Amino acid sequence: MKNLHSFILTKVFITPEFEASLITHMIFSSLFSNPVANSLNIWYSMSILKTQSIKEL
Repeated sequence: MKNLHSFILTKVFITPEFEASLITHMIFSSLFSNPVANSLNIWYSMSILKTQSIKEL
């Protein structure tokens, strides 16, 4: 997950909304540490990434 966060931070232009989403995601990640939650975290991260990419277009 840290690699994914690094990728997002370096490849995506950070807006205040996106930064807030990332902080929310990090809190979510720290609350849930089981495999199912980790899968949801990855899906959620990818959703944020897709949403941000669409906003840039």
